[in-house]
Amino acid sequence: MKHSEAVNVKVGQTLYFSRGFNADGSPQRWKVNGKVRRWKRDSLRLEIPVKHGLYDYAVVKTADLPYFFLSEKDAEDFYGKEAYQYND
Repeated sequence: MKHSEAVNVKVGQTLYFSRGFNADGSPQRWKVNGKVRRWKRDSLRLEIPVKHGLYDYAVVKTADLPYFFLSEKDAEDFYGKEAYQYND
């Protein structure tokens, strides 16, 4: 995700994490559960509070933006759909 896209993220929007996957093989879905925090002194710095499941909470920081996407297809294309499939 680009910085310009991250600034416009809204509460309740779903972000797709390309480094993790669900049991069905799709990229993890993280829900934005707070407003985007920005700093006046450093305009590139931002934090996005997110939630995954019942108990997992995290903060997406500027360094994490390359691994989060706004669409599931973009997250799959990052590593390739084969990376999310189990090979039993």
